[in-house]
Amino acid sequence: MSSKKIDIRSLKKNELIKFLNDFNYEPYRAQQILSRVNSQQIDSFEKITNIPKDLIQLLDENFFLSNTLIHQFQKSSDLTIKFSIKLHDNLIIEAVLIPTEKRITACVSSQVGCSLDCNFCATSRLKRIRNLESYEIYDQIMLLNNESLKSFSKPISNIVFMGMGEPLLNYNNVIDSINLITGNQGLGISKKKITLSTSGIYKMIKNLITYLFIALLLTTNSYSAGSSDSGSSKTKTQYDMAVSHIKAAKKFEEKNKLEKAKKRYEKAQKLLIQSNKKFPNKADTLNYLGFTTRKLGDYENGEKYY
Repeated sequence: MSSKKIDIRSLKKNELIKFLNDFNYEPYRAQQILSRVNSQQIDSFEKITNIPKDLIQLLDENFFLSNTLIHQFQKSSDLTIKFSIKLHDNLIIEAVLIPTEKRITACVSSQVGCSLDCNFCATSRLKRIRNLESYEIYDQIMLLNNESLKSFSKPISNIVFMGMGEPLLNYNNVIDSINLITGNQGLGISKKKITLSTSGIYKMIKNLITYLFIALLLTTNSYSAGSSDSGSSKTKTQYDMAVSHIKAAKKFEEKNKLEKAKKRYEKAQKLLIQSNKKFPNKADTLNYLGFTTRKLGDYENGEKYY
């Protein structure tokens, strides 16, 4: 390790195992350490009571534990609670708890500021300072869950990445945070309860399609909707063909011919990706792409929503 300390939670499990192995500690110690630093708000390694003192000293010499704290909060008349959250470097992000009769939704940030210029979003007026680390997003959600239990006597049931930043421009950390929060050491929440709001980052949407099946909410501002790829072609476009496949898929679902429906959604998705690559960020294309992604996610997880 270098002489400069790093946050221990920036390490993957296999990286921590390798570090411990260099000092002749068994691999199971990595799980003991990570389970404590991820599942509980501890501020020092001394509070990890199931590891030896010499290992605690080794951790102190090489790593630190960052703290993410509630800085301020404001309650609205509709019971919504808006939070400003202070990171370890004193930067501030925002998050919101939104209670309804059936669910408690946590609206979370993925970046400090934002590099995009969406005219409907207040964050666009803030310069992007940095991406949030996966464990900072995780901490943010766990803090909100604790606040939800205090204020509403219920844990959060849904998560939306609609706070500060464009989540797909912090793809790896967002994905890692989702894996943490949906795992046994997190909230165990289903990925079906998580929504990413994106302005439409084509390459990252494609990665998301092949890796994680979670809901996409595609936001559009200056993009004009159109019913075809070019808006003027009289021939049947990739967009038109995709819409035809989607309509056919819905009819197959009505007849409970689910395998045929799935194949149609797969064809529609490929056509929409091609269409979006040729004519980027058209609103109708992005919305249908989000829809087909969700439908294929339903089939992948053995669920159906018609």
